Amino acid sequence: MSQSLLLLEVTCPNCRSVLTRGQHVPLGIHCVETGEDGEIRLSALFGDYAVETDLVIAEGATAEFWCPFCEQSLMVDATCKLCAAPLASLNLQGGGSIEFCSRRGCRGHALGGFGDLDEMIELLNRMFKIPHDLRARGRRVIRTSGGLWTCTGATTSGTSISWGRRGG
Repeated sequence: MSQSLLLLEVTCPNCRSVLTRGQHVPLGIHCVETGEDGEIRLSALFGDYAVETDLVIAEGATAEFWCPFCEQSLMVDATCKLCAAPLASLNLQGGGSIEFCSRRGCRGHALGGFGDLDEMIELLNRMFKIPHDLRARGRRVIRTSGGLWTCTGATTSGTSISWGRRGG
């Protein structure tokens, strides 16, 4: 990979246990189609979709996730905007949350849990360890080693932000 990825430090939204272990997030999993239970290790690198598990999970199959500490469900009452499968959610240690799709092969995920766009930008900049006083024509931007990212939209509730890469 040509640029470094952001390591997400995540916790359980129920018991608040730290789940990130090195570059992985171990979770309990139930494969809906086969009825099998097991363990899965998701990559803790934002944008890396690698998973490790002993279960056979077919492309397109859905799963339910739970915390390995408190064994509470991580599923939320929301669906993926890409494929309509249920979403699971983990808290970010710096504030906010990350939601991810439960369908094998879908790359749907979103940073959320923020009522204020500036709060979201502040968190991202703390995570990237970069200054955040950048503005472009009144739009919020962040600078990363991969260039500038501009806020391209937010939900009406202000809980999910979309980002698009800009040049320079």
